[in-house]
Amino acid sequence: MESMEQYLSAWPEQQDYVTSEPGAPYRDGEEGDRMAVVPLTKNREEVQQSAPERRRNWIDIASAAALLTGGALVLAGKRRAGTVAAASGAALMLYSEKDAVLRCLDHLPEYVEKAQNVLNQVESGIQEMEHKREKLHTLLNR
Repeated sequence: MESMEQYLSAWPEQQDYVTSEPGAPYRDGEEGDRMAVVPLTKNREEVQQSAPERRRNWIDIASAAALLTGGALVLAGKRRAGTVAAASGAALMLYSEKDAVLRCLDHLPEYVEKAQNVLNQVESGIQEMEHKREKLHTLLNR
């Protein structure tokens, strides 16, 4: 059997958990007044790193549940409540996907410019059709 000092030298962070006088031999499986407690929890860095991931999972679950509830309420004929539930689910989803929302907002001027170009093409097409209609109308009314 190894002594408690050898055990503690291998794991110095366990010194706080030992509840006995120093110098007594370490006895495994026997009755005695020494006991070493080994914490089974993760260290703080691991816990802090996994906390945002767990928080995001809960946000994803809550947003999906709100969207499904909103859809069920709309199908049940309660349009206002369903709309509110679906809107809250969509807001939670947007909150959980901040990076994607920020990327979309960065590209928003490009999207607006493309939409404006499409609308200008539609407007010019409508004006051309109107001009051709007037020509056809004057030809038929002679």
